[in-house]
Amino acid sequence: MRCLLRATLIAALIVSLAGAPGLAATRPLGNILFAENAQVGSVAAVVGGTVFAGDRLTTDTGGSIRVRIGTGQVYMPASSTITLGEYPAGVSATLTRGTVGFATQDESLIVVRASDALIRPKSSQPTHGQVQLIGPKELLVSSYRGALEVVVGTEVNTVPEATSYRVMLEAEPQEPQGAGAAKATRGRAALIFVGA
Repeated sequence: MRCLLRATLIAALIVSLAGAPGLAATRPLGNILFAENAQVGSVAAVVGGTVFAGDRLTTDTGGSIRVRIGTGQVYMPASSTITLGEYPAGVSATLTRGTVGFATQDESLIVVRASDALIRPKSSQPTHGQVQLIGPKELLVSSYRGALEVVVGTEVNTVPEATSYRVMLEAEPQEPQGAGAAKATRGRAALIFVGA
């Protein structure tokens, strides 16, 4: 009787812990292919390590990291920081410092968020792009293969294949709608051709 009671209590504890919020395993986003002077959170990044939504990847001076995500990859050169997240049908990399590049076969597999902009492949064709955060409202967006879209608010701009554009983000005043509505702003972007 005592063994049956103990087994029942253990089973109940396991079931209650499995359903507890925050204790369920998060779906892995990818695996580290290469890491040198790089961290995942506060831990040194190691080849073969798994990354999850919410992980912050950082490279030191002279460092770099490359992560496989599905059939695509995300890479960062020295002095860069991103935070990985889930995105509908894919993964987002939020750039907060330095540079991040990505290569993908699927238009929605990998997107980059930087300041107020979202950078994504324009089509489902193989795409390779890179985003550099120059300042709080200034980016350098380069497309090496396939066109990229730069989305700011409802505005969508295209960076054609084999070109680089400096993206200047700005807020544009928007007239209030309805009685008592406050004046709002919506995002805009000015793209300046840098070169091919």
